[in-house]
Amino acid sequence: MAIELIIFDLDGVLLNSRHVVETAVRRGIDDLAGETGRTFSLPSREEIYALMGRPNATWLEGLDLSLSAPEWAFFKERVAGEEIQAIRRGEGLVYAGIEDILIWLMNRNQRCAIASNCGREYLLAFLDHFRLDAYFDFSLCNDDAPPDGDKTDLLGMVLENQQVYAAEAVYIGDRGADETAAGNLGLGFIGCLWGFGAPDEFSDRAVCCEQPVDLHDVLRKLLAIGRE
Repeated sequence: MAIELIIFDLDGVLLNSRHVVETAVRRGIDDLAGETGRTFSLPSREEIYALMGRPNATWLEGLDLSLSAPEWAFFKERVAGEEIQAIRRGEGLVYAGIEDILIWLMNRNQRCAIASNCGREYLLAFLDHFRLDAYFDFSLCNDDAPPDGDKTDLLGMVLENQQVYAAEAVYIGDRGADETAAGNLGLGFIGCLWGFGAPDEFSDRAVCCEQPVDLHDVLRKLLAIGRE
C-alpha cells in the first residue's frame, strides 16, 4: 500500500531545540526564585532533556520542584515565553539536511504533517521563523488535543483531518513514546537518533536513522513501494 501521509514530530526531529529548552528552563527557575523568594536547584541538562517528548502542558512538572498551583502556572508561562522568544531570535536550528528532505517531498507532491507535544505559539513561531509552513499540509500540537490527550490522540486527529488510513501513514519521532503512539494506531514508524531519545528506547521493529541523510534514504525506499 502506498504511503499517503508522512507525519513529523517537531523537537528532536525537525528542530534542534536543546539550547532553547535548557536556557528557557534555567531562566524560568531564576524568575521563579525572584517571584517566590525561594532557592531552587538548577536541573542538569540531562534531566531537562530526559523530559522532552512529554505533553507541553505537563512536562515541566517532571522537574519535581514542589510548587503550588499558582507557582506552576507562573513557571510554565515564563518557560514557554522564553522558548518562543528564543525561536523568534533564531536560537534554535533546523537539523542539517531536514529542509532538503522537505523540499524533495514537496516536489513529489507528498503530503506531510506535524504532530507535536509543543504549544500552539511555539509551533507557529517555529513555522514562521524558519519559513517551513509551505512544506506541511496540516499541523497539530498539544493545545489541540483533549485535556488529558497525548500523542496518540494527536496522531488520530491528523489521520482524521487528512482522511488517511493508519496503514497509509508514517510517523517520524525521536522518543520511544512516539513509537508507542504510532503503534497504538497502526502507523508505520521511523526513529530519529539525532533527537532527545536514546537508541534503547526503540523496539527491535523500529527503523532508526542516525542522521537526516539516512532518513532521506529510508523515505526514498519507502515511497517507492506501491508507486512503481
